Amino acid sequence: MHYPARDVRSLRACLLAASVALFCVLSQQAFAQSFGGHISVFADPSANSCTLLDAVPALFDVYVIHTEMTDTWGILGSRFKLIQGPGFSASYVSESIAVPGHVGSVATGITVDYGACSFGTLMLATVTFQGYGTSTPCSYLDIGPDPALGGTAPITQNCFFDLYLAPSVGRFYVNPEPGQCQPNCIVATKPTTWGGVKALYRD
Repeated sequence: MHYPARDVRSLRACLLAASVALFCVLSQQAFAQSFGGHISVFADPSANSCTLLDAVPALFDVYVIHTEMTDTWGILGSRFKLIQGPGFSASYVSESIAVPGHVGSVATGITVDYGACSFGTLMLATVTFQGYGTSTPCSYLDIGPDPALGGTAPITQNCFFDLYLAPSVGRFYVNPEPGQCQPNCIVATKPTTWGGVKALYRD
């Protein structure tokens, strides 16, 4: 497929400019239809589980993953923030960004450059927390808009410079309770057991 000659490298430089509101092109209004997919939190890098058990003091990782990128041109970058909901008592420790370029932090607001026109599913970040076993039932993590940009959802840009919303598939629940909070893993391919959840903890 031929991509427009409007230089992907210049777009990358734009994404890495911290003073720019977003992507340096077009307006800040994204199209309502989300060809840009979904940016969500998962308990595993395969995007199969969106729940976690915070039952004992331990370090644990969560994964920010961009799924269902179906735009014809491919997606080149995004802007978002990791939201820690009420009752989530774990402490942010660190993050590892899996794409070539970024400005900011997932904890406060980040712009990321994918380095290529991407399709399907792409790992964006691994975020490590220190859990204390004290998060309340149905507390959560989620992905929202970068506060510096505003809006209602994460924003993506394709390789033809169109902007799209990329809402999460739903909240990532910590200590879920049956009948009280329902996981929203629409890309799940197999059920997750409590044993599997507990196995996510490090020794």
